[in-house]
Amino acid sequence: MSFVVALSSKSELKTSAVREALTKYAENINKKLVIICVSTKDAPIPVQPVNTGNKCAKLRNEYMKKELGNTEYDMLISIENSIGTMGFYNLENASDDDNSEDEEEDIKDACNIIIEDKKGDIFSSQSMVMDYECVIVSKKYYDMAKKKTSEDYKYLKDGLSVTVGSLIHKEFSDIPANNWMKDELFGGMDRKEQINEIISEMLEGIDEYNKDINKLKDAIIKVPDFPEPGVLFQDLSDILNNKKLTKMMLQYLIHLLNENIDKTKHNFFDDNIVIMGLDDRGFIYGMALATKLKYGFIMARKAGKLPGKTVKQEYGTEYSKACIEVMPHLINKDTKVIVVDDLVATGGSLDAAVKLTKKCGGQVIACVTILQVDSLVEQARKKLGDIPLLVLIK
Repeated sequence: MSFVVALSSKSELKTSAVREALTKYAENINKKLVIICVSTKDAPIPVQPVNTGNKCAKLRNEYMKKELGNTEYDMLISIENSIGTMGFYNLENASDDDNSEDEEEDIKDACNIIIEDKKGDIFSSQSMVMDYECVIVSKKYYDMAKKKTSEDYKYLKDGLSVTVGSLIHKEFSDIPANNWMKDELFGGMDRKEQINEIISEMLEGIDEYNKDINKLKDAIIKVPDFPEPGVLFQDLSDILNNKKLTKMMLQYLIHLLNENIDKTKHNFFDDNIVIMGLDDRGFIYGMALATKLKYGFIMARKAGKLPGKTVKQEYGTEYSKACIEVMPHLINKDTKVIVVDDLVATGGSLDAAVKLTKKCGGQVIACVTILQVDSLVEQARKKLGDIPLLVLIK
């Protein structure tokens, strides 16, 4: 059997690095590695990303999926080198001090890699590789690239129209534009080896992630025909009663947010971000997540459970109709909401939370659940549109 990897590049250097990193991985699962190289030169990204490597790699993956059509694959990989001064952090370990900016920061070249598996789980080198080694970029070449990029360049907000490597190659013809950092003059780091090492470390992390998710799956209590005939109820009590599994679940919920919300759009240290938990099991996971991330928490309650002025929204589930409400003074035009519940089916309650938030002037930036009903979840994704629906256990 084959282990099919789609790579969003036809670069010989990147293909070789990916092949070296994944050949042994495929052999360990008794499969033969097959790499499909997909050109993404027309993807909507700048020639030289600046502080947006993660974002641009994800955009390459999305473009590649469209190009692949119905082609089956086991893994998607996009590799994007970005220059800039943006620090790398993840939500779980970051502190408020990590958001401060130094007056003078080195300009660096960072190798950003995004891996997406066939379930749609996304993994980034930024969050998975602990010793994230970067190469210092001479400000001379950065300034030259900026000068050569016109003010009307359509991708200006994400980067430049000229790469640092091309400028270095122009000055030193014997130094390749796509591996300029290999020369001792610019750091002595071989890009091929860099990519190989990062992917290898990411694969170890992905294996650990999958083993942990399987532990969570095994702890789910499944009850058929509850609360209605034909409904399979999935209960998480055995996870909540186990402190190791609870910690693991929260860790990977944070991983979902880290990997799927665009940090170039949303500052995760913004006091305006809140968690909204849906009545009632969403309170458990939403409050735990809010506490871990130091966010505020809002209850979206069933109708008639809140005192004073409320805003209501009716919705339908796969087997009933319901109504939820919130206190409108808790949300304003600057509020960014992450909606949390235990399970998503048709998405009626999540969609209602989005509409409630809009009525109060706020914005939902993601919906997060522990579980999904496989046969119904696509209905939920259609309802939510561009709002990310992030499910931990698929």
